[in-house]
Amino acid sequence: MLVPRTVAARSLLVAALVACDASSRPAEPPVPSEPPVPSGPPIAIAPPAVDAAPAPAPRAPITIAFVGDVMFGRYRGGRLQPIPADRPGLLASVAPRLRAADLAIANLETPLARTLPTPGPRERRRFAATPDHAAILAAAGFDAVSLANNHADDLGDLGAVETPAVLRAAGIQPLGAARPTAPAIVVDHVTVGGWRLGVVAVTTVRNRSQRADAPLLPYVTLDALAATVGPIVTAAGADCDRVIVLVHWGVENRDTPTAAQRAAAHALIDAGAAAVIGSHPHVLQPVERYRDALIAYSLGNFVFDNLGPRVSRSGILTMRFDPATPCATAAFTPIVVRSGYRPQPATRAEARAIRATIGRDLDCAPGPTP
Repeated sequence: MLVPRTVAARSLLVAALVACDASSRPAEPPVPSEPPVPSGPPIAIAPPAVDAAPAPAPRAPITIAFVGDVMFGRYRGGRLQPIPADRPGLLASVAPRLRAADLAIANLETPLARTLPTPGPRERRRFAATPDHAAILAAAGFDAVSLANNHADDLGDLGAVETPAVLRAAGIQPLGAARPTAPAIVVDHVTVGGWRLGVVAVTTVRNRSQRADAPLLPYVTLDALAATVGPIVTAAGADCDRVIVLVHWGVENRDTPTAAQRAAAHALIDAGAAAVIGSHPHVLQPVERYRDALIAYSLGNFVFDNLGPRVSRSGILTMRFDPATPCATAAFTPIVVRSGYRPQPATRAEARAIRATIGRDLDCAPGPTP
């Protein structure tokens, strides 16, 4: 008969069996312990690195060529007497200089239309031309023209509407065109060589009163010029590399600007304009450097039929804008409008007289301040 084991004996037996079983199994690998959780604020994980966009290439300098009044025809004796659009060599002598510029701008005093009206027999002050004359400008190298002048409405609503369309069809940008609704004075944007230019074209003279139902001419009186256009120039400077004002003003056949013109030009530059380019007197007037900007009070005639010693003196003002400096350098090429209405390079004697008229204030040394 078996004798029952005591509790102590059973415990020793179980322990021996467990030890024996453990010694007969292979050892299990140790379980790795969890890393300690750090204390403090959470750690931000940076996103994967992204290559930065390449910096835009710096803008190269650009040149802009400005000329004065261009007139291709007028009414006489009840019919149009245009400068022939097919006249050989009309602009051939000056075209290389114009094409060499990145941008060439003229003041076009001739409305353009495909069908021209017949005025009264005594009408002599109305100018008009055809789309063929726009092709002459484009072939010579002109890129843009100002329409803000006293002859803009010589063909009435027809010319105001059709002239910009004819120019665009020829590849020329109209500046200061009459507008169907207010505001009449706006900033035209011209993009060239990576530059965004703002151009404000206005006239302080007009031949006819504004009709209520007619397109709005960008007209402002000389007394209100600075107060009206100055804020427009300042606002345009926020998104334009340079702002240029083209203004039709002054007294015909006068050799110098008035005190009111000088004050207005200085105020426009103080508002942010890089250049103020004038037209209308039909004769050359001085070119003035004011601070970092340039003022050409009148560039005279460029293509016109009223020839004579004074009104035939002309020129091409070329400004070079450099992103590295706010002051644009300038050069003036003397031109004489000869028979056949052809602008041609001046002789040495003619050039001396022309340079004496415009002065020598073309360099970048800042001019007088008020």
